[in-house]
Parts: sequence; C-alpha cells; structure tokens
Amino acid sequence: MATGDLHLSVHLGARWTAAVATVDGRTWPVTFDGQTRLPSGVWIDQQSGSASTAAGGTVAAVTASHAYLADPMAALRNAAEADVRPAAAVSAMLAHVANIASLQVGTRWPR
Repeated sequence: MATGDLHLSVHLGARWTAAVATVDGRTWPVTFDGQTRLPSGVWIDQQSGSASTAAGGTVAAVTASHAYLADPMAALRNAAEADVRPAAAVSAMLAHVANIASLQVGTRWPR
C-alpha cells in the first residue's frame, strides 16, 4: 500500500452501515455525526434520480416513502434487471461513506 492511500472496509447491512478506514497501517472507525454507524436506507427522487443518504434520506422518506429503499443490498439482490434504483442506492451509500472517510483522514476522494 502506498503511503497515504485510504482503504475502506464497509459493512452495508440491512439496517445500519458502518466502516473502518486504514491509512499508513493505522485503522479506525469512520464516524458519521459522532456515531460509528448510519442508517443504510437511501431515498431516490423519482424525477431527478438524485439520492439522499443518512438523515437526509430518512427525512425525505416521510413525504415519499415509496421512494425509500430501507435495505439497498436486499433491493439489489431482488431487483428486476431493468430497475436501476437499487444499484444507484448502493452506489450513493458507498460514495457517502467514502466522502466522509476522506474528510476525516484529510485526503481527497476520488483522486
């Protein structure tokens, strides 16, 4: 591993997502608003396709619960081939985790 490279291990579970970051052989939990986990659910806007994760997704789900994927990985496993929402939800959650982790370690992502 090159010096300064950020490596992530992410658990995208049915209810919660958690991650640990490793840089230069040092490993620690990624924190999200002071917590070591965040809700796994993702809300996808039906018109624009934009995704809201974490608290933003939970808040958006109050007004449009049909657009909320509470368990993106299960939705991905069970999705019809033409349904891109589960893949977008998983991608959005992983990008969110990577962005938070890169801010915490002081690196830019993506490079």
